[in-house]
Amino acid sequence: MNHPYKRLIALTGLMMLAACTPSPPTPSNQASTPAQSTSKTIQIISDPPGARIEVNQDYVGDAPLSISVPEKDGNFTKETIIQATPTQQGQYVQSKWFSNGEAIPSRLLFSTGLGPG
Repeated sequence: MNHPYKRLIALTGLMMLAACTPSPPTPSNQASTPAQSTSKTIQIISDPPGARIEVNQDYVGDAPLSISVPEKDGNFTKETIIQATPTQQGQYVQSKWFSNGEAIPSRLLFSTGLGPG
C-alpha cells in the first residue's frame, strides 16, 4: 500500500535528522585570550594626613586611602609615579617612582614635613 503521506512523513523525518546533525567543531579562541589582569592594593598614608594623592598625574584622593595598581607576580606592570601634595604651607611635595617589574609595596608613607635633602 502506497499511502501519499508516507513519503511526506519520511521526507520530514530526514529533514529533521539533517537539522540535528552537529556542525563541525570550531577552533577554540581560549589560547589567544589574554590572561585577566590582577591588581594589588597599596595603602597610602601621609604625615600629616590629608595630602592630595596622584598616580601618574591622575588625582585618586586624599590620604589616608588605598589604591589598586595592576600587577604581575607582585610587581608593577608599568612605570608608576605616586605623588603627595601637602595641603598646609611650609610642607613639601613628595614623589615615589617605581619602574616596570619593581616590587609593589603594601604601604607607602609620605612625610610632607620633610624638606628636600
